[in-house]
Parts: sequence; C-alpha cells; structure tokens
Amino acid sequence: MKNFERRLKILGLILFLASFLSPAKTLAFEVGLGFGPFLPSRIGGVREVMNGWAFRGGLETSKGFFEAEVFTAHGGGADYATGALDFRLDLDSDEEPSPLPVHFNLGFHIDNYRPATQDGVKFSGGWHYGGGFRVPLGPITSPLALRADFKHRFSPGSSLIVMIGFSYSTDSSGGSGGSEAP
Repeated sequence: MKNFERRLKILGLILFLASFLSPAKTLAFEVGLGFGPFLPSRIGGVREVMNGWAFRGGLETSKGFFEAEVFTAHGGGADYATGALDFRLDLDSDEEPSPLPVHFNLGFHIDNYRPATQDGVKFSGGWHYGGGFRVPLGPITSPLALRADFKHRFSPGSSLIVMIGFSYSTDSSGGSGGSEAP
C-alpha cells in the first residue's frame, strides 16, 4: 500500500511540474467528482462489474489540461483502486465556446487491487485513452458543469470505466484548453 501511495504522490508532483512547461494565459484549474461502473476484462480474480467513484483535479496549460484522478471500486469480493495521470484536449473552438464541449483523454494509470479469488494485493500499471463531454449547468459561462467520461484501459487485461459527475472550473469563459473570452 505504501508503494501505491508513493506512486500517487509522484504522479501528483509530475502533474504539478508539467503544468508549468507551457502555462496558459491565466492559470485555471478544474476539480470534479464522478460515479460509475468499472467493467473489467481478463483481469485475474476480478470478474464482476463494480460500482465506483473518482475524484479528479486538473491544471490548464496553453495546449490543454493535465489531470490527476483517483478511482476506487468495490464489488464481487474484489477491491480496485487506480491513480491516473491524463492529458485532456478539449475539442471546441477558440473563437466561440461550444454548448457541448467534447474532450479526448490520453494517459497512464497505476492500479492496486485485491482479487476476489486470492489473498494479497496486486500492483500493475498501463495506459488508457477515452473521451467525454461537459454540459454547463446554467449559462454557457457557468463554472459548474455536468461531466461524462469513458476510459478504455490496457493492462492489467483491459477494462472500461464509465463515469458521470460534476466538475468546477475557475475558467468561466465556457471553454478550456487556452480559450479566453475577448
């Protein structure tokens, strides 16, 4: 467990330092909470769909967002926890905010899980890609949004995480990824 915590701290430090490599005009951050199923495939001892929740935080750069996320799920006698570091690219126009900002994610994850069929904890890591969308709650410039995400993950085995939740952004221009209101 201490190795997993150490790896999460290293991921957080990398996220923090990487956000300053190419800073945005105004440093914006986003925090969020999501809920949804973890759908495992070919992960030894983890066979059941598990409900879970995640907390994420991100910092904006001039090219997109660096996000760190912690996800945990329990079910079918198994426990699963993962830490992820993502780069999120928002696919909206810099000219005018989109009413439905769509995004694409690419990143790495570290997993800590206890299979239902075995004693002991296993560690693994891998990469993932995914996407989603954010719907502003209120006017298009609202900092509060409903956010949906999916992540197709590789190693261990393959899996899919589908989440829906809320996010709060200090960038109230309605978009992100370096867009600003004129």
